[in-house]
Amino acid sequence: MASRIMSKLKHLRKFLRVGGWPILCRPRVIPNYFLNQREQRAKAVVMKSLPSKVEIEISGKCNLRCRHCLRAHSHYPRPQKFIALDNFETILKQLPYIVTLTLTGAGEPLLHPDFLKIVRRARQLLPHLNIVVYTNFTLIGKAVTAQELVRSGASQIHVSLDAASADVYRQVRGVDAWDHIVEGIKKLLEARSQLGAHRPLVGTNFTMMRDNFHQAPMYVQLAHRLGVDYIAYPSLLMTSWGYSNGAEGMTKSALCEVMHETRSIAKKIGAPMPVEAYVADPDGWFSHYEELRSNYFRNCMFFRNQIQIDAAGNFRLCCRHPRSPHTYGNLLEKPFSELWNGPVMITARRRQVAGEVPLPPCGEVCVVPDPPLAP
Repeated sequence: MASRIMSKLKHLRKFLRVGGWPILCRPRVIPNYFLNQREQRAKAVVMKSLPSKVEIEISGKCNLRCRHCLRAHSHYPRPQKFIALDNFETILKQLPYIVTLTLTGAGEPLLHPDFLKIVRRARQLLPHLNIVVYTNFTLIGKAVTAQELVRSGASQIHVSLDAASADVYRQVRGVDAWDHIVEGIKKLLEARSQLGAHRPLVGTNFTMMRDNFHQAPMYVQLAHRLGVDYIAYPSLLMTSWGYSNGAEGMTKSALCEVMHETRSIAKKIGAPMPVEAYVADPDGWFSHYEELRSNYFRNCMFFRNQIQIDAAGNFRLCCRHPRSPHTYGNLLEKPFSELWNGPVMITARRRQVAGEVPLPPCGEVCVVPDPPLAP
């Protein structure tokens, strides 16, 4: 009982940190969050709770064609459009109990001509929201200024770096924007300080692939020097999500060495990275990697939380199968309450509980073996 109370107090402190006191003025948000947590653990088939985390793709367009992204493929099926402000409001009003709203997807949010209006409208509709923006940050100072970002109402700005030097960034992202991005991060932190604001928190992420994995330790050092608030630990991309073979050119021994070094450096310099959550034993992890991957769908949270809505209003589960044209319905055509416990979702959850691959998109990616790593 005591541990359960302590856990709830920990969550309450988190709610207040990301959403502030306005969350206490929304009395059904916190109960819905805890009910959703219980239903995830129980693998509920019929959900009484609504999602507490939602990703909305406000832009299906992007200004880059990164080597590891599906957008580089000619058969990319997602709608390449901007979400209309009215449609964004229509969708958000159907999700009144969310705690975290992430503006991300297959496009670049800052490219949306109404980006600032969208963030401000989300803050007006749901003042308690933790609004997270994932961005390549190449448009800082062009589409939006650092001061405007600070004043926008965003809670977190999450910058995708994927490199620690200009040459590797150019190789991965295909543009010469490295210096501009690094300076942009500095200007955003300076603007926040000058305006006396506490938000947005500024963080970075790094997707490891064959072109850049060797720079993961340097990425942690760079982000720490920049003074960002948090550093997402380098995550591994080996699947055919974008690459035809993302593992080509990487050896397991070299990758394990880099992961060990990254973890060690983060601990040594006190970087704001969740070190304890990072792989402590890469060798052991890789020995069970395919077993873990092939069983991932059995505990997949996306059937009960953290769903995605694309720029056309389509309800999707996650970013792991964006090649598939499959959707679970459209929130601009049918209320989310009907889709959430509709026949398709009920069937998918039942199949998951039975240990069966729920739907074709899941079988296209999550249970397909990754390319093998050389020793």
